[in-house]
Amino acid sequence: MKIRLRVAGIYFNRELIVPPNADGTPITILNAMNYFQEALPIEKEGGFKFEPHNMSPKGTPDFLIVTMFSHYFSGNYDFNGDGKITPAKDNQGKTLGGNTRQCGLYALKSGKVQDSPTIITAWQYYVRENNGNGRLRSRTEPDSGGFTSFDKFELKDHDELTWRLVTIQKDPTIKCEDITPESAFSALRYL
Repeated sequence: MKIRLRVAGIYFNRELIVPPNADGTPITILNAMNYFQEALPIEKEGGFKFEPHNMSPKGTPDFLIVTMFSHYFSGNYDFNGDGKITPAKDNQGKTLGGNTRQCGLYALKSGKVQDSPTIITAWQYYVRENNGNGRLRSRTEPDSGGFTSFDKFELKDHDELTWRLVTIQKDPTIKCEDITPESAFSALRYL
């Protein structure tokens, strides 16, 4: 099964043929990422690594999250994910500003940014069909607790899987009962 994996912020974009599971079960995001990690050891140029973590929040089923991604980046971004570096002038304007990044290990972790209000960063995934040109299949679903844990989400041939580190504010800057024009203006001045 051909899968493209992109991780925003660490310049990882690769496409690999993920072999079927030995037991015949469908390939999940976790299966694909384990294969990418095995095929691309982090100590070699182009290497990839991720750290999963099991969450057990009260009142909801256990689910798996990612806490960290890392990539041994070579300094040239493979925009098309085809293993070939396309010069900016030959890539129909699809570039990262024509800039190259220094060679080295790039890593981003999720975590708490601040306490009051509580702000965290968390990894979220998106799965789009047809090499990223088709229908978005991953959606927030309120009846399932918000999303499908990535160890359970089943991939299809030619899916594109993208991970992004997003910032989430878990409680308000000012509670409804405390909002006044002055407090709102004051709070917004410092954002």
